[in-house]
Amino acid sequence: MFKAKLIEDLSYYRIKRKELLLTLLISIPAAAISSFATQCTAVIVGLIIVYIGLGSWLIYLQKKMKSKTNHRTIEIDADQIHLISSKQKEAKRTIQLKNIDKILLKEEYNPPLDISEDYYRDMINELRGNQIKNFIILEKDDRQQQYDFIVDSHYMLKQLGKIISNWKRKGFVIENV
Repeated sequence: MFKAKLIEDLSYYRIKRKELLLTLLISIPAAAISSFATQCTAVIVGLIIVYIGLGSWLIYLQKKMKSKTNHRTIEIDADQIHLISSKQKEAKRTIQLKNIDKILLKEEYNPPLDISEDYYRDMINELRGNQIKNFIILEKDDRQQQYDFIVDSHYMLKQLGKIISNWKRKGFVIENV
């Protein structure tokens, strides 16, 4: 079984890009503080204030990102997709794959940036606006529903690969996007 957090709002990608940029920017005052450690205290105090401000903004963006993914998860197995809500009001929603006309998948699914094997290449792509997006699109009666999700480990990527292979063996209509 594959499990991942659902991205509930696509503004998550814009916020994630800002967070990555801010993570890089926060290193500038830190480096400057260490460079000016024996210099003028007014400069150091100013840099510390900038550092604290950027750090606070970074924490705010991380909380905002978490709020976009914190309420629902997706669980995928050989015959069903489960959308599970952490809210008490909403129950588990199950989609039977036998009722779906077509499943649209990415050519290749990617791990998140923090566990990526090629961290710097992926980071540059993210900063350019080519975010790592993992999704599955279900099509029924010419209507498409896209589910974006965050893969949290290489193990889950392997599980998803096994499930997709199983779907192909079962004869589900699958297209790569």
